Amino acid sequence: MKILLSSVKESSQDFRMEDSYAFKGLGDRVKEGRVEVNAHVDPIGDRWEINGTMEGVFPFICDKCSQEFEGKINGEFALTVLSKTVAGLEPDDSDEIDVVVLPAESQEIDLADKINELIWLELPITLTCVSLGGEKCPRFSDDAEDNKDDGEDIDPRWNVLKQLKQKMTSEEAGEADSGKSED
Repeated sequence: MKILLSSVKESSQDFRMEDSYAFKGLGDRVKEGRVEVNAHVDPIGDRWEINGTMEGVFPFICDKCSQEFEGKINGEFALTVLSKTVAGLEPDDSDEIDVVVLPAESQEIDLADKINELIWLELPITLTCVSLGGEKCPRFSDDAEDNKDDGEDIDPRWNVLKQLKQKMTSEEAGEADSGKSED
């Protein structure tokens, strides 16, 4: 997914790119999908401002019901591309917009790394029919309480806080019981 920036010198230009995308590191939880990128490029002197959106559609395997479903991942990005290093504006100086300096003699920006980063940042930890906009997962019901009965957490990183909450609740219950016996 490359944009030839030397073709964008006088006025803004829009680009639409589509390509296949295969996740590495998720095993059989996802198959190869398609990614579409729409980018708007504004030339400003020795730099280009690129604002874009990404939409990926992938055949995922639900972590809850093990059924295949089509999930969508969407994201936005903004880049400032410099043709040379500019004083006061260096890569990684901005929190909101990424700054990239083109290699010497290059007039082409490759968005593949940015799109890869964006896809991974938007990917939920647990791939479920519900979390990625697929059809309703058979393991989930309309009643939120029923969904808790399967004993699985949506994100296992929350287990530490869940255990802390249980400990605090049991300590509070113990204090309440001891307060009643003193009366």
